Amino acid sequence: MKRSTKILCGVVFGFFVLLCGMKGFAEYSSCVRLRNFKKTIQPLANERTPEGQYHLALLHQVDQEYVTARKWLRQSAEQGYLDALFLIPEYYSESSICGVTCGVDPLEEYAWIGVLANHVPGCYVGTATQEEQVRMNDDLLKRQRRIRLSLEQRGAAKELEASYIRKFGCQKSTRESVAEATSTEAIFHIADGLNDDGSLLENYQRGLHFAKEYFGDYGPYHVYLLGNDSEKSVRDIYLERAIARINPELEKSRQMQIEEYLQRENVVSEIESVLKGESEGGLTWTQESPILFEDVTTNAKQRERDPIENTWGALHEYHHVFQISHCDTRQPRTSDRHINSWMAEGMATYSSAKFMGKLGLVDFKDYMWQLRETGANIGRPGIKQFLAGNQDWKLADETYWEDGRSSQVYYMIGAWATAYLIHVKGVDETVVLRDWYQDIPRIGKAAAFERHMGLSLSDFYQEFERFVGKSDQEWMLIFDS
Repeated sequence: MKRSTKILCGVVFGFFVLLCGMKGFAEYSSCVRLRNFKKTIQPLANERTPEGQYHLALLHQVDQEYVTARKWLRQSAEQGYLDALFLIPEYYSESSICGVTCGVDPLEEYAWIGVLANHVPGCYVGTATQEEQVRMNDDLLKRQRRIRLSLEQRGAAKELEASYIRKFGCQKSTRESVAEATSTEAIFHIADGLNDDGSLLENYQRGLHFAKEYFGDYGPYHVYLLGNDSEKSVRDIYLERAIARINPELEKSRQMQIEEYLQRENVVSEIESVLKGESEGGLTWTQESPILFEDVTTNAKQRERDPIENTWGALHEYHHVFQISHCDTRQPRTSDRHINSWMAEGMATYSSAKFMGKLGLVDFKDYMWQLRETGANIGRPGIKQFLAGNQDWKLADETYWEDGRSSQVYYMIGAWATAYLIHVKGVDETVVLRDWYQDIPRIGKAAAFERHMGLSLSDFYQEFERFVGKSDQEWMLIFDS
């Protein structure tokens, strides 16, 4: 054998020995690191707390006991522990050894990514800038969209996501909002002479429970169902309302705060309306502590006589509770931190009709047609007649509250604008009615709308105005697409 050949063989053999040695050393170093890691987290692992369950899952993960790891990780995630929320999607993913070992489930993966992306904004690493947080959120949403699901499966995954959120509520984010998700039950104040057979409360709660299942719990939420059979009962309820609004941090005494509230001009006027049997009221909320929402019906006898409208009203108003909880109502509606009137009323009109359909109480498509033809239960005239005499209307115009055109533009046309996003643009219904609101406090209305709807607000307004000019048949065809 030539000398050069011997040298080459020796070099190759030596390199092979070196590689083997390096591999053995790497395996040894890895084992040492794993042992040290286990020593570090062992004291933190327990079955009692979400943090302990998370570290217990890590211990089993290190030992490649993925099924047991997922059990503890899921328990931690279901209690809202943030580190567990970041890790749990991997345990259902087909691209992860954890998911493959435990059993791939794209619905679970989709749901947990949705929880993380849409319901834990601003809770990423504390050093992350807002821009970095937005980018991470976008990455999560892109990952979610890559999961191959049918429309039916996606709907099931969204329901699964909502069920997880209801278990632990929304995490507190960097945004400033009116109210956080709560587990507080609605507080009912019912005047004497009402609800004798329990139907008034039952039919209201039918709508409220459905809305809470969909949007989550927000509050405190006080429901005032009033009538004029007993003035004492009415005044006692307004005293309860004043007490609920007491701010213990103020220097004023409790008694002074109660008296000041009861002497407010609008409160005095509202009590007079109740005692006269006039139908007024609606949703109100406080801007300062204590934060609370109030659905006030000054003549609940009408609601008692009409169980359908009673349920409908509960659905509509609670959507507003959810909306208000994700925007700054101290700002004008044209502000990027507040929602436009058509978004508030149109989306709540659409959602309440759709939910009534799911409850088997109305025909949704027929209702949408009636908004166009007659105005349905909103008012007169309907959209068709309104458009014939108001060709200069603009969906984003906020002046219609003053000139009497709010019902047609914000409620009726706004409901059709909502339908256009869902049935023409193909945006998931849960995104339009619920999920996009989560981003408004963090990145603003315009950016949140464009991110979730797939087009800018200005482009949407132009597209939708062209749609409004189409025929009756073309309007209704969108529900068949």
